[in-house]
Amino acid sequence: MDVIREDLFVAIAAIEADNFELVNIIGNRISTDAMIIGKEDLVMLGLLVKEVHGELSAIKGLNPSKLKEGKQEAARFLRESQSALKGNQTVMDLWHMYHAYENSIRCYLVPAIESQIYKSRPEYTSKTRNFLVDYLRQNREQFLRGNYNLFDGIVTEMAKQINLYGFGIEDLAFYLTMKAFYNYYLYFRIDYQSSSGEYKDERERQALSFLDGVLEIFTGEKAKDEICVESAKIINGLVVQWRKYFLELGEIIFRVGERRSELPPELRGKIEQLLAEGLEREIAKGKHD
Repeated sequence: MDVIREDLFVAIAAIEADNFELVNIIGNRISTDAMIIGKEDLVMLGLLVKEVHGELSAIKGLNPSKLKEGKQEAARFLRESQSALKGNQTVMDLWHMYHAYENSIRCYLVPAIESQIYKSRPEYTSKTRNFLVDYLRQNREQFLRGNYNLFDGIVTEMAKQINLYGFGIEDLAFYLTMKAFYNYYLYFRIDYQSSSGEYKDERERQALSFLDGVLEIFTGEKAKDEICVESAKIINGLVVQWRKYFLELGEIIFRVGERRSELPPELRGKIEQLLAEGLEREIAKGKHD
């Protein structure tokens, strides 16, 4: 545990020094260190640290005047998260810490014009989550196609709704689960397309198992704690496989010339149209319930 505790101290020092890229590196390091010491239930912590990197970088670009406040909230979260290394802390304690941190920082992640107009509507974020889960189920087997970007689209859509309208802890759990799946999927796609025979079948079964696990967690009525605990298990499994891929294949995103990008305009337009229509139906239904 001392190694991970030191990792967190380095991440905090990097925040104070405005070295946000080092925060990202430390996030990866925490996940790998948790694997090495046999604490795979803590690999999710590395993903949370990587989120801090992305958020501070976004604030620096969107609202530089709020960067100081953002850094303070991020450093506070990382100090609090060190308690997750103690034996008496549960995964729900970590979720609640992360939920509080995201609530404190999300207002800095929205452009000033938008923040002045959009009102807090966390129920709208939940409707978005339900729609995207259903859309994911309908397209369950499409992920084997080359250049498939639905997972990135889901992550982007959930991040936007969370920042604009607020969120419940289960919305945050879905976002982070899909972020972990997307990181894993980028490696899976390269591995799958270059493999054959029994190994290729095994990789497909593994990916479908992860995906079906996600759909099971976020389908139907479940208690918030159950959603968070079960999603943490999926996240840890995804991050472990992602870090193993990294050990085996290196930084493949840069090596093969891929980079994170927007969805093709025609696909993004289709998703946004379907999302709007689906939410309108849900709202109309709610008015008559």
